[in-house]
Amino acid sequence: MKKLDNIKKIDREFSNTLVDWYNQERRILPWRETEDPYHILVSEIMLQQTQVNTVIPYYLRFLDELPTLESLAKATDEQLHRLWEGLGYYSRVFRLRQFAVEVQEKYNGRIPNEKSQLISLPGIGPYTCGAILSFAFHVKEPAIDGNVKRVLARLTNDTRDISKVATQRSMEDLVRSLLPEDPYAFNQGLIELGATYCRPRQPRCQECPVRTFCEGYANGHVEDLPNKPKKKKQKEVSLPIFVFHQNQEMLFVKRASEGLLASLWGFPMIEENFVENIESETEVFLQHQVIQDYFIEQFGIRLQPISVQRVGPIKHVFSHVIWNMHLFLIEDPNVWNRVDTVESPETIKSTDQDISLPTAFKKCVEFIYERELI
Repeated sequence: MKKLDNIKKIDREFSNTLVDWYNQERRILPWRETEDPYHILVSEIMLQQTQVNTVIPYYLRFLDELPTLESLAKATDEQLHRLWEGLGYYSRVFRLRQFAVEVQEKYNGRIPNEKSQLISLPGIGPYTCGAILSFAFHVKEPAIDGNVKRVLARLTNDTRDISKVATQRSMEDLVRSLLPEDPYAFNQGLIELGATYCRPRQPRCQECPVRTFCEGYANGHVEDLPNKPKKKKQKEVSLPIFVFHQNQEMLFVKRASEGLLASLWGFPMIEENFVENIESETEVFLQHQVIQDYFIEQFGIRLQPISVQRVGPIKHVFSHVIWNMHLFLIEDPNVWNRVDTVESPETIKSTDQDISLPTAFKKCVEFIYERELI
């Protein structure tokens, strides 16, 4: 790895070049037209794992309905489901609400501009903390996301694993040494550069405004950087999904408050990989002890269907796991009627029109309707 001495010697020239380019060429994005820390926070949380063009309409709609931190703190699960529906990674929006609640309680509704206070709040990691501090409060703090790590690795010809803490710390030190007094345009410039020129694939090196400072380009290593660990292969599981139905209504349950698709509505299901048993005869499979125990625990009765229709599997891919969903369309008056007697807010009978469903379960509903299975 090349040392950083060269880039440090010309820090003012590099910083000025980057800032001038950003101020002239930056994309006009709604969160760049405000210094409201709440608005900036919403944009940063939405932009995690999501493309800019996808985020823009969600961002505008979210703030139109929840314009203040106080309104977010009071938002219901259903409201948040609806506003976030389609963005995925739903845990983000619940951490966002938790952040709002804690700021209301601890800081009288004002997002703190002290790093130690801000980073201790729910959903705030080093990058989000730096982004809020530098974009909303103009505090001289690095904001290093995946785009910026790629830019810095190429700029300094850094071949180290960017997932390592030591690498990330040296990148923070580098950015601190380059930050001008007002860090806003510099931090935004690094992010913009990574999004528009220093792209993961097919980087636009010949047009790059800071090409003359780039050690990776000078050494012909741009395509090889950054050095990232290989992604783990996604786990693939076979899962039984139970669709209880009557008169075109279906039974939905609210998922647990933690884990995948937390607090969202979905079908009753057992998240245990049934790959060895799921292909067995339907009646035999439904007598599996794990299934019977699930319905006793969930509804207080044994599963005794009068008819079962089995379809699928329907595949849904998450970032770390693939669900192969085997649908069991079940008529069981005991389960259906039991829901009315329990009067639980965690279950609902619906045609799916009045509730927000994550994409995995939407696929199931669309499959059922398209084939007129109920």
